Amino acid sequence: MLLLALTIFRCKPRNYVGQIIFSTIMLAQISILIQSFELVYLLSVIQPACMFLCLCLFFRLRVTQSLLMVVIVCGFNIVIESPITLLLSKFNYDEFVEMSKNVSVMSAVLLCLVNFSLSYLLSKFRIGFSFFSANRYTRPAQYPAKFYWMNIVGFLLIGFTSFSIMFLEKIIMLSIFITLFTVGSILHFTYMKETAD
Repeated sequence: MLLLALTIFRCKPRNYVGQIIFSTIMLAQISILIQSFELVYLLSVIQPACMFLCLCLFFRLRVTQSLLMVVIVCGFNIVIESPITLLLSKFNYDEFVEMSKNVSVMSAVLLCLVNFSLSYLLSKFRIGFSFFSANRYTRPAQYPAKFYWMNIVGFLLIGFTSFSIMFLEKIIMLSIFITLFTVGSILHFTYMKETAD
């Protein structure tokens, strides 16, 4: 996820190798702890929050930039993981719900492959957003208030999607579609910011 977050915003991952390794190890340990205490429903809440802290503290990115990266990448991963899980469950909704509740190694591996492939393609074709700088000493970009609220709502929706998978089985697809719409709206505003600069 960190690699994809950096390449979407055209930050060079080779400049952050140490931070990527340390953050990945830390995020993996947090995931293992959450799963060992059987609190899988908190995975989509705690892991994005820890990723946000890693981007702020270790990568030295601004709060707004870190939140934007987390919401786009985690939202994208939720939206991509759902069809992967649906395919693995052979389009059986009950199996889909059960596989979503349990951590599946196969869906995690496929999601990692999608993330790496997308990161490679974005890097190779130099596609991404460049309106913010990884340099903390440059002047921060100004965003409309609606943009901040959409990021906060997107962050909360990521956690709600996990909650709906565990406890509200009937509205899983609705929460995934709302997350998709929110991430799409944030990407639209991000694109508008990119073209305005």
